[in-house]
Amino acid sequence: MRLPPTTRVALGIRDLSGRDETGQAALVTLSLDADHPDPTSAVILDRRDIDLCTVDLPPRVYHAAKGLPHDAAQALVGHVAMSAARMAGDEIDELLTEMRSGGHTIDAVSVAVDESGPDIVNTPLSDVLSSHTRIHAAENALYREALATAATDRGSAVFRYPSRSVAEAARTALRLRPDEIAEQLDAWGRRVGKPWRRPHKDAALAAWLALTARAIQY
Repeated sequence: MRLPPTTRVALGIRDLSGRDETGQAALVTLSLDADHPDPTSAVILDRRDIDLCTVDLPPRVYHAAKGLPHDAAQALVGHVAMSAARMAGDEIDELLTEMRSGGHTIDAVSVAVDESGPDIVNTPLSDVLSSHTRIHAAENALYREALATAATDRGSAVFRYPSRSVAEAARTALRLRPDEIAEQLDAWGRRVGKPWRRPHKDAALAAWLALTARAIQY
């Protein structure tokens, strides 16, 4: 069934982190009829998990690069960055194709950003590797920027949301009570089934923000 022509569709992305999940991301796609913009009428269209690093490369690349000679470290980070860019593009292409087959066009993509900002990926490698905090920030940013760039290259407007306070941002922007937001997230979770973990909920909130154009344009 095709959506009405006034329907706006947004993709929310939440990258994962940690020892076992770095290099993965949760994607949630929502739709909202622009003629009836009540945010609680948003519909969930898709939920999926993706990988952004091939099995032969270390997803925690800056951790792996620490202690290597500079040229080797630089080459390793470059290989992982290229892998992330390629895989992000492939995953976005697959999602866009599936959405188009259902008559949907993704208008906006929402990707996390934190205090370090995307420019951490352009920080000299020696400076990144000298700080454990920067190492984690750079790994997060590498995958986020691969996803943001892939979406931009495919014509989607890209918005950024605060990685550590997306729930608070949603409460403020959507003008909904915490219990209303929780009820909506639970309803979407029942609709798509498991897994429906915190990253999926954050991705859904990110898409919700983008639907209302109340995120920060990138």
